[in-house]
Amino acid sequence: MQTNAGRRPETAESSTGIVVNGERHELDPAGPGTLLALLRSGLGLTGAKLGCGQGECGASTVLVDGGPVLACHG
Repeated sequence: MQTNAGRRPETAESSTGIVVNGERHELDPAGPGTLLALLRSGLGLTGAKLGCGQGECGASTVLVDGGPVLACHG
């Protein structure tokens, strides 16, 4: 089963920015490839961790629109 977990939605609004914890951040299209890399490297939010890197362990789980998403998938 394929999912879009951890991928940025492909909409006009999300292609230019992202809202994290109520604060809007502009995105660099050439920036980090995964949501986890964006959060950790791009925004300095290090709470989400990289575990197995395959979405099996759940260490990279973050909430997106109130639901869990594995942020390590690109």
